[in-house]
Amino acid sequence: MKMSLKWLRDYVAVDLGTEELEERLVLSGTAVETVESVGTGAKKVFTGQILGIRPHPNADKLVLCDVTLGDKTNEIADTDQLEIVCGAKNMGVGDKVPVALIGGELPNGLVLEARKLRGVLSQGMLCSTTELGLGEDADGLMILPEDTELGITIDAALGLEDTVLELEITPNRPDCMSMLGMAREVRAIVGGDIDVPGAAVSEGPEEVEALADIEVRDVIRCPRYMARVIRGVKIGPSPDWMQARLSAAGMRPINNIVDITNFVMLETGQPLHAFDQHRLVGGKIIVRRADAGEKITTLDGVERSLTVEDLVIADGEKPMALAGVMGSAPAEVSDDTIDIVLESAYFKPEEIMATARGLNLITESSARFERGTDPSMVEYACDRAAALMCELAGGLVSRGRVDIYPQVKLPWDVEFRTQRCRDIIGVDISDDEIAGLLQSLELSVRPGDQGKFLVTVPTFRRDLEREIDLIEEVARSFGYNNIPATMPRHSSEQGGYTDYQRRELSVRQLLMGLGLAEALSNTLVAERDFKALGVADDSEYMNLVSLRNPLGEEYAKLRSSLVPGLLTILKRNINWGAEGVSMFEIGRSFAPAREGAENPQPRETRRLTILMWGDASKARWNTQSREFDLFDLKGVLEELWERMLATDLVASKLEHPLLHPGAAFKAAPLPGRKGGAGWAGRVHPSVAERFDVEGPVFMAELDLDVILNAESPGVEYSGLPRYPGVSMDLSLELDEAVPSADVEKVIRKAGGELLADVTLFDTYSGDQIAEGSKSLAFALLYRSFDRTLTDEEVQKVQARVVKKLSKQGIEVRSG
Repeated sequence: MKMSLKWLRDYVAVDLGTEELEERLVLSGTAVETVESVGTGAKKVFTGQILGIRPHPNADKLVLCDVTLGDKTNEIADTDQLEIVCGAKNMGVGDKVPVALIGGELPNGLVLEARKLRGVLSQGMLCSTTELGLGEDADGLMILPEDTELGITIDAALGLEDTVLELEITPNRPDCMSMLGMAREVRAIVGGDIDVPGAAVSEGPEEVEALADIEVRDVIRCPRYMARVIRGVKIGPSPDWMQARLSAAGMRPINNIVDITNFVMLETGQPLHAFDQHRLVGGKIIVRRADAGEKITTLDGVERSLTVEDLVIADGEKPMALAGVMGSAPAEVSDDTIDIVLESAYFKPEEIMATARGLNLITESSARFERGTDPSMVEYACDRAAALMCELAGGLVSRGRVDIYPQVKLPWDVEFRTQRCRDIIGVDISDDEIAGLLQSLELSVRPGDQGKFLVTVPTFRRDLEREIDLIEEVARSFGYNNIPATMPRHSSEQGGYTDYQRRELSVRQLLMGLGLAEALSNTLVAERDFKALGVADDSEYMNLVSLRNPLGEEYAKLRSSLVPGLLTILKRNINWGAEGVSMFEIGRSFAPAREGAENPQPRETRRLTILMWGDASKARWNTQSREFDLFDLKGVLEELWERMLATDLVASKLEHPLLHPGAAFKAAPLPGRKGGAGWAGRVHPSVAERFDVEGPVFMAELDLDVILNAESPGVEYSGLPRYPGVSMDLSLELDEAVPSADVEKVIRKAGGELLADVTLFDTYSGDQIAEGSKSLAFALLYRSFDRTLTDEEVQKVQARVVKKLSKQGIEVRSG
């Protein structure tokens, strides 16, 4: 919010300098973003007086004006009198006007140069309000008051020299989004009283009920709606002082009626809207929800399609305004407007926020309503604007107000313990001082029992609901800089990781210990990133969650997988000269909520994604030069399973749209469990090609929640073996479609308790092996913990293993 110091002093006496006030505001909790000296922005534009007007010798529509800047003419313009060519018709001899000199600059950036107009050299330019950025009347010159001092800058003459502080207002302080609200804050700093402008209205004989037909159909979204009727207004420019106030606040003056509504909004924090009464069909105002698909063209010229969740102000036929956001052209105040229906209302903040965000239409009005305005301010703001319309537009206010307010919001009481306040702040403040600090913020304080106050909170302080809120107000008003620094008291109990966080940290440490680097990709993605995967449109990968108000096309979706992000990072590393990459990422993926789900929010899944590519020796310092293969990836997963689940990785064959056929498997979290923890394999060459990656890429994507939340069977420890083991090898030939893990299961089951370990140490397919078959070689270790095994015992178990394999259709070539 922009706060004009000149405007602020209309309400509260401020003797502090700008820097000191800025510091005091910051220390009391209101951040000051910028401090700016403002005016029209015009340079070398002074007040002058027309001494004579003569016809232009070469142009019928131009005249020559003799102009003086008073006693300072020679000092400022280096001449006794200026001759200026002008095309306006509204001035006369003796009029005082703004004069831009040669070399001067107008607010629009135009720099004046000496040049001839139809053969006569013009020594400057006489300005209109439009040229000075003070209005839209370009038909004639800006005529200044008769008592205007000559030879001073136009900013000084119009009282536009001002200092503006741009404040950062926190969302819980909507009362500070007004000049009166900031006057309260400053009064609490400097003391004194607030001069609240009067809002007394001189009413005419006509009753408002006879002129305004108003109906509120949704009192939940519109708890209070008030209207006044002002008849016989005359549309014209607002006075200079009001235009100066609006300009300092960053708003463009339009006309007296619109300017009054904006001025009162800035003054009180209560947005208002003025309707041309004769443009309301049937003379009706109906506050209702929009119909599905109903259209409205707002004042910015954009046609918008509405939903049933949007609240509108309608007449007898159509929407005339988006409630609390913006009006529409059909009911706009124009030069022909005579009678006004003035709206002052309180709308439910959540509903205005939803409409404004949904339509991407943030306005000064919606910014205040969505934070929460004061329902008690509705009446004062309405009367204040009506009084100004009488004064500045010549209107007559009808008798009474329409006020639809079925459930009145009253101030509330909060019990306040003074000793509790002292304990939390850490300063020994007396009860009287505490009461004074609270009262300086317009909080009513009544003594209670046993060191307690009963504090009545006005409706404009909706952020004060609990005792701790009031204690914060005492600390703010006392001054944070006046509170000595002390070590906070705390319990001996320290914070720490949750069990899930500890297990996730263990995963990170394990993977980094295995030589993988951690990567981080963006959660917000573009749809084309996932189209590059080449999957079907109905694939889970394309079921992306869309953002309602994205930063841009590049960040319009929430990712459904971490795969595209890692492939993009891989390509970037290749471009930077990487020859081998092994990395992982832990992050969230998103999917739309299921139909009929109670929670409409997207579903989130914590995922672990691993990628390996290129020369393994370039990615790991202790590896010989060779290409990464599927067994490197499987080895990482086996280590993960052993460390985190204390069990062996159970892999089964898988067909996956992103993976190469025959080089993909599904990983189960625990043996015997249904479902999978994720997939792993070689990325299909066509997918890699679409990401401009050459060579085999191996990836795994796992559901980290499944892994970390799985109940581990636990680790059973046994002593070191006292007796030697016996090693036996098995060479097998079998169908290439049979997973080696299934074969290992058969061997372990047949070997029983004497089989201590099984290791696959060789695989082969090609010559000397039948087509469609493969050869597997296992090393079997037999051992007993209570004796040395005999050859006969070992051969007996080995024979049992061979027999079991043969029954499964597996040929035992040796062993």
